[in-house]
Amino acid sequence: MTDLGKVYMQIWQLLYPDPQVTIAVRPCWINEFGFDAIRQLRRRIADAGLGPTPRVLNSTSPRIHIHGGGRYDSDTEYEKSIHLAHQISLKVLIMESFIKSRETRPQLLQSLLAALPPLDKSLEEFRDVATLSDGYKIDLQIVRPRGVDESNADRPLILLWPGGGFIVAGVEPTTRPAREFALEFGAVVVNATYRLAPENKFPRSVKDGWETAVWLSKNAGRFGADLSKGFVVGGWSAGANIASVVSQRSGVEGLGITGTLLGIPFLLVKEIVPEKYAKEWVSRETNAEWSPTFTTAVINDVSKALQAEIKSPWYSPFNDPEAIPKSPKAYIQVGDRDPLRDDGLIYAKVLKDNGIESRVDNYPDWGHQGWTIFAPQDQPAELGPNTMKGMRWLLGKE
Repeated sequence: MTDLGKVYMQIWQLLYPDPQVTIAVRPCWINEFGFDAIRQLRRRIADAGLGPTPRVLNSTSPRIHIHGGGRYDSDTEYEKSIHLAHQISLKVLIMESFIKSRETRPQLLQSLLAALPPLDKSLEEFRDVATLSDGYKIDLQIVRPRGVDESNADRPLILLWPGGGFIVAGVEPTTRPAREFALEFGAVVVNATYRLAPENKFPRSVKDGWETAVWLSKNAGRFGADLSKGFVVGGWSAGANIASVVSQRSGVEGLGITGTLLGIPFLLVKEIVPEKYAKEWVSRETNAEWSPTFTTAVINDVSKALQAEIKSPWYSPFNDPEAIPKSPKAYIQVGDRDPLRDDGLIYAKVLKDNGIESRVDNYPDWGHQGWTIFAPQDQPAELGPNTMKGMRWLLGKE
C-alpha cells in the first residue's frame, strides 16, 4: 500500500465516510472534469489495494440516487440530488488538487524563490532539524546575519510557519519575510514545517508547532539567539493558527514568547465564535466567493481534512478564554475580501477586551494573500513596509 494510496483513501473517507455509498449519475449532469475526478479517485484507491471502494456508475436513469435513499420523485428532491452530485465532484477535485500539489510544489517553490532578490551578502541561510518528543525531525530553515553563532548569541529569535491548509507546507514560503526580518532587525529567523493532514490527525500539526517552539527555546543559543532580546512567533493562514495557539500556550507554560505575527489567520468556525461578536462574524458569507479559488466551501472542506476537535484549545485560542489574558501582544494582517477576515478582526477585539495590545492592518480589495513568496505583483504597496513596521513593534524596536 503506497503512502499516496493511503492519502486518497483518507480523503474519500473524510468526504463520504460510508464505504457502501453508490453514486449513480449521468455524466452530462456533472462537469465532465468533476465526474472524471471521482472515477480517477476510485481507480487510484482500487490500484492501491485498499479494500472496499466507492462505486461510481454511469447510468441511463435520469436520477441520482444514494444507497439507502431510494429514488427521488419530487422536483425539489431531484434538484437536491443534482446539487449533491456537483458538490461531491467538486470536493474530490479540491482535496485531490491539494494532495497532488505536493508533487509539483517543490518545483513551484523553487521558481518563486528564484524570483526573490538574491540573499543579501550580509546574511547566511542554511537547513537544520528540530527533534520532537517522539523522535520526529522537523525541517528548519535558518536565516541570520553572518558571523552570528553560539559564541556571540545576542540576537532576537523569530519563528515562522507557512500556510497551506495544514495539507501542504515547507520551509520555503516564509523565506521572503525571514530574509527581510534578519536583514532589518539582525534577528535569527527560523522557518519551520509541521506534519500534514489528512495523514496526521489533529492536533498533530499544532503540537508539532508547540514542540518546535519549545525545542528552539532550549537551543536558541546554538543558533546565535538570546530570548531576552525578543522571541516572536508568526505565520500565515494555517501557520497563523499554529502561531496563535503556541503564543497563547506560551503565556500559560512560561515559554517566554514576547509577540505574535498573524497573517490572514484561520482561527474560527461558527460553533466557537464568541457570542459577543457573533453578528460581526460575517466574512465567511459576504466574501464566500470573492476569490474563485479560495472560497468558503474550500475552507470548509480543508477544515474537514484536519479532523479536528473544534472546541479544543489546540484548535483555536478562542477555546481557552482563561489563557487569553496571558497572551503576548499581536500584530494582525487581514484582507478585506478574505473569507477569513473576521477571524483576525474579532481576535484583535478579544485581545483588547483582555488588556492585550494588538495592531491590525486591513487591506481593501485584498483577499487571502500575505507577505510570503506567494505575494503577487499587484500586492498593496504598503503590505511589505507594514509587515516590517509590525515586526519592529513586536520586537520593541520602534
